[in-house]
Amino acid sequence: MVIPIAKRHKKGDRRMEGEEDKEESTAPLFWCNVCKKDLQSRKCFEEHVQGRKHLKKAFHLDPKAFKSNDKIRFSYMPYVDESIIFEKLNSLAYRNVVVLTGAGVSTAAGIPDFRSPGGLFETIRDRFGEKFPFVHDCPEILLSRSFAMKFPQTFQKEVTPILEHIGTSYNAQPTDTHKFCKWLDEKGILRRVYTQNVDGLHLHPSLDMDSEKVVECHGSMRENNLVLYGDGLPKRFYKCCNQDFSQDNKNGPVDLLIVFGTSLQVLPFKAIPNLAPRGCTRVLVNRIIADCNDASGNRDEYGSRLNGAVRVGDRHITTRNLWMNRDGNKKWSQLLVESDCDDFINRFLEAAKITWND
Repeated sequence: MVIPIAKRHKKGDRRMEGEEDKEESTAPLFWCNVCKKDLQSRKCFEEHVQGRKHLKKAFHLDPKAFKSNDKIRFSYMPYVDESIIFEKLNSLAYRNVVVLTGAGVSTAAGIPDFRSPGGLFETIRDRFGEKFPFVHDCPEILLSRSFAMKFPQTFQKEVTPILEHIGTSYNAQPTDTHKFCKWLDEKGILRRVYTQNVDGLHLHPSLDMDSEKVVECHGSMRENNLVLYGDGLPKRFYKCCNQDFSQDNKNGPVDLLIVFGTSLQVLPFKAIPNLAPRGCTRVLVNRIIADCNDASGNRDEYGSRLNGAVRVGDRHITTRNLWMNRDGNKKWSQLLVESDCDDFINRFLEAAKITWND
């Protein structure tokens, strides 16, 4: 295996012609070109090039130098930050991007999210807390199929209008995050958008988005096919998961998965990121990252503990949160960004010098 690691110069070495050689000729005897560091002795040099930090940097500089059957000798996947993500997006280095979105992508359109102050769950507690005290601890119950069947009049006359309000009364327009998904599609690198939202903004007419590229996992108020807590998800959800994360996908493996504006509390949606193949880059953008580490997502609508795995398509996937977990960092390059979704997108636009009119 050839790795672009360090260049060790010996006295009497013959030099190739060119500017690069002139620069190298001035380097110390035991200079690491990857880490830009003088190791000063042969022993230190040889120990250094076997180290985890050096190998991580070497892998980032030239991943192709590591053959698929080689054992990478460091514990964690290569480090990534916003600048690396932005550069690779703009250069179209990522070829198969999957995006997951939650209510946080639509707050800039004036639609409240679920869990933030003033959001849907707070509205439920305020309106129904006296009549149904259990919603103070678990407001999701009011949006469950079990509740709709047990209290049909309340659900039809009081709960349904709240849900319809989300889908119809805001005159909402797509946000920059929705437009970013369209940009990915136009560049030919979007594999799929999976959204928990029922507002239909990913398929807003102004975006002219291919409906095949969007999976509305919880239905849509526009189509009047809302998925309640306790309902099974549409068959298309499982079919697309099988296609998109298949090892045999003709377009290659997913190489970037971005989660926008969701605390990943609802199964089976929260397990989708764990379908990502080894070596994929995973990015989580949410206003409060700590919310994404809440174990409440492993319980059903009545608080019963769920199993540690869920079936998504043909695979059983762990429901464990691996974003802040050593196991996750060994499998994927991961970036957690505490930010509003549109702020993240605007930083990308600025870095890439892109406007939506380009």
